[in-house]
Amino acid sequence: MTALFPALIGDFFGRLAVGAIVGFVFALAGSPAAFGPLIAGYLYDATHSYREAFELSAALNLIAFAMVFWLKSRSESDRLVLTIERTMCCATELEVAHFLEAGSQLLL
Repeated sequence: MTALFPALIGDFFGRLAVGAIVGFVFALAGSPAAFGPLIAGYLYDATHSYREAFELSAALNLIAFAMVFWLKSRSESDRLVLTIERTMCCATELEVAHFLEAGSQLLL
């Protein structure tokens, strides 16, 4: 999943925003990851079993998986804007002008 994460972010938010979003999310995820072993150790000390730690981890992963279904797919106009953004990153001015002209005709 870690290898696909930047690609998924690019699909949802565009390539121009990938670096900032992925950096923020990975930095934000690092802090809770540091506390996971501490919580698991506390649960082990309290119960003399790792079962509760694994159950808590599984429950949190299921919640995260369920939250994926809350993501909304892009509308057609958002897809056009994203495609224009991608084209502008890699195309010449003439190609961008031609693409914008064709895109405006699609919206009519």
